[in-house]
Amino acid sequence: MIKSLQKSIIFILVLFIVGTAGYSVIEGWGFFDSLYMTVITLSTTGFKEFQPLSAPGRIFTMFLIILGVSFLFYALGKINYVIFEEQIFRKGKMQKQLNKMKGHYIICGHGRMGEKIASELHSRKKSFVVIEKDEDHIANVKNNNYTYIHGDATEDDILITAGIKNAIGLVAVLSDDIANVYATLTARGLNDKLKIIVRADDESSRQKLLKAGADKVILPYEISGFRITHALLKPKVVDYMDELFSLPDLGLQIEEINIGDKSKLIGKTLAKSGIRGKLNVIILSIYRKDGKLIYNPRSETEIQTGDTLVVIGEITELKTLEEIADYEEK
Repeated sequence: MIKSLQKSIIFILVLFIVGTAGYSVIEGWGFFDSLYMTVITLSTTGFKEFQPLSAPGRIFTMFLIILGVSFLFYALGKINYVIFEEQIFRKGKMQKQLNKMKGHYIICGHGRMGEKIASELHSRKKSFVVIEKDEDHIANVKNNNYTYIHGDATEDDILITAGIKNAIGLVAVLSDDIANVYATLTARGLNDKLKIIVRADDESSRQKLLKAGADKVILPYEISGFRITHALLKPKVVDYMDELFSLPDLGLQIEEINIGDKSKLIGKTLAKSGIRGKLNVIILSIYRKDGKLIYNPRSETEIQTGDTLVVIGEITELKTLEEIADYEEK
C-alpha cells in the first residue's frame, strides 16, 4: 500500500515538472506562470487561460489533460484495490484461516531467520502463522502466501488473534532481545503449556529469556562458532551432515517419535519391535518420561509409555513408525 502511494506521488511530481517545463519552453513563460497553468490543467478546474496559448501550447495542454485524467482513474483503481482487496477481502480470508488453526506454530518476526524457519515449516507441511510489523518483511510473507498477521508480536491482542491458546509452539526471532523478552512474557502468560523457542544475540540475555518463560534459548553466534570450529577440525563429519540433510534425493530425516498410551510398541524390546529390521530406521537415543536419556540404546532396551525416540531414516519409513507409535485401537 505504501509503495503504491509513493509511486503515485512520484508520478504526480513528474507530471508537474513536465508540465511546468513544457509551458516554459513552448510559450516562453516564467516559472510561476508555467506552474499555475500546469496546476489548473491537471486539476481540470476549467479556469480560463490567463494568457493566449499557441497551437503547440494547446496540443501540449490536451496532452496534460489526458495524462491527468488517466492517472486519476488509475489512482482511484489502486485505492479501491487497496481498500477492498487488501484490507477487506484478504483480511477476511486470513481471519477465517486463523480461526480454523489448532495445534499450529507461531513465528514472531520474519527477518532472515524467521523466513528460514517459515520455509522449513512450510516444506514439512506444518501449520503456522507469521507475526510481523515491518512493511518490507510483510511483503515477503505475502509473496510466499503464508498465513500472517501484520502487527506487534509483544501485544496480547495480536497473539490471541494468532490463536496462541490453540498453538503448540512459538518461535521469537524479533529484531532485538528486549522485544523477544516481551514477546516471551506475553506468550507465556497467555498459554502456560506452549513450547517457546527464542533467539538471543548475547549470553547475558539467555537467563532473562529463560526467566521470562522460554523453554530454550538459541544463540546463533554460539552455534555458528561451534559449526565453524568443527568444519575446521572435523571437516568430514560436517560434510557428511551437510549431505545428509541438504540432498533431497537421499530422503533422510531425523525425527522425534512419541510413544502413545495405546502404541503397539509398548513393552517390546527394540529387537522385537521391528523398527531396525522391518522399517530400516536407526534409533539414535531414547528420552524417558522422567527425562532420562538413553544414548545408542541396546537391542534389549524396552520401549515404555511416554518415551520419545530420536530416530533417523527415510521419510516414508518415519511416517509408518509415527502411525505405529500413536496407534489406538478403535
